Amino acid sequence: MLRRTVFVNPTEPSPLSLRLPARMDARLSLSFVNLRGGPYSTDIGAQLELTGRSGTGPGQSYAVPASDVTAGVAGVIIPAGDLTDPNGYRLNLYGSISGEAALLATGTVVLTPSAGPVAVPPNVIDHIPLTLERGDYVHLDVSTWVDTGKSDEYELYDTSIVASILTGERGTVLVPFTVTPLDANTVHLTLTVEQVDPLPDDCWWIMTATTGGNVTTLCEGPVRVEDTHV
Repeated sequence: MLRRTVFVNPTEPSPLSLRLPARMDARLSLSFVNLRGGPYSTDIGAQLELTGRSGTGPGQSYAVPASDVTAGVAGVIIPAGDLTDPNGYRLNLYGSISGEAALLATGTVVLTPSAGPVAVPPNVIDHIPLTLERGDYVHLDVSTWVDTGKSDEYELYDTSIVASILTGERGTVLVPFTVTPLDANTVHLTLTVEQVDPLPDDCWWIMTATTGGNVTTLCEGPVRVEDTHV
């Protein structure tokens, strides 16, 4: 499934370009967000229009119904065989903003001969050491990325995030963080004083993402717990 974020801007359409398999169903999930990065929690009635770049044959139009209005998520399936123009397609995404018809996003669609790259890139896990202080609350903002260059967001809609303190690397759970989503690829992690104080001086932490039954480790590292207030 392809996941993209569309910023709902009444004055300027958001960029939206796709690479889609030519002979397989393509599943597209769109996360509509406001200009502050929060979910656009109004049914936008989106409509996807694709026009062949060769100028031959009719274009294609698809409704993009909301799957979770509160989270601003909508989706569409483009059936295999619908898209045949070897030169690709121009993309326009329409919808309604405050009751007025609007162009939400523009871009292009490029057809690929298969569903994805021949080689799957390795899962790169960020190694992040933490230092905690007994007697203090813990507040951490963690952003998630697909690539090491941090240019492609690992979007967290339809994803379950779990973060925990462990006894050691690949150890057992000592205490879970409270996880609060902030935007499309950022979560806020918290621990109370009562959770921090009993921790051993040296332990480990890990944060994972679960989507469709697949678990991905996003980041992990050693944890040092200090008695700075003694």
